[in-house]
Amino acid sequence: PHEAWARHAAEGFSPMRVTDDEARPLFRPQVLRTVRRCELEFIGNRYFARELEEFHGDQVAVGYDIHDASKVWVYDGEGRFLCTAELNGNSRDYMPASYVERAREKRAEAREKRALAHLDEIRAERDGGYALEMDAPLSIPGLGTITPEQLRSRSAATLEMQAERIDEPRPAAATAQATTAQVFTLPTAPAQRYRQWCELAERQRSGQPIEPDAAQWFEVYPKSKEFAAQQRQA
Repeated sequence: PHEAWARHAAEGFSPMRVTDDEARPLFRPQVLRTVRRCELEFIGNRYFARELEEFHGDQVAVGYDIHDASKVWVYDGEGRFLCTAELNGNSRDYMPASYVERAREKRAEAREKRALAHLDEIRAERDGGYALEMDAPLSIPGLGTITPEQLRSRSAATLEMQAERIDEPRPAAATAQATTAQVFTLPTAPAQRYRQWCELAERQRSGQPIEPDAAQWFEVYPKSKEFAAQQRQA
């Protein structure tokens, strides 16, 4: 290639060379923007140039440097250079955010949201831990959404009802059956609920009777995501 270039140069060939200032715009990406009162908006920043006053309402090409958000280069529809628009005091950020910085911020925010969601899942599956504050409603598979206070009140009412039934006079066989009856109370921790289900499964395999509330929850709980997560940890 060098010999061919030298041969053509000896024959009178004169290449058209571009200066660094002429070559630099060739590598800048461009976007189309509409001029509004000598201003252009781009990636949340506002740029101003007095030379754009006569182009109000016109669409122009805006060249930008992905590493420098301090100014942009404005061209008309035919590619002729019009002016350089500087970042003014009406920008959204005190310090201008370049295209690369804005993309980096968006990626970091997305990663942070995914990490927080994963942390909530870990807390929910943790043995003996609570994914929610004790004053917050609990979403219990098979029973729906219920607050801890409602859960305690429901358990207390069940115990009181059972006590009243035991105090009532009844035949000896019925009394013996009532005293041996167990009150089904669902634990609030995921790991404890999974152990409760395993105990019910063992009772079912051995032919022991299961309370109606417990039997209903026993059938619904294996269909939940919590059950699958606890089963993987077992």
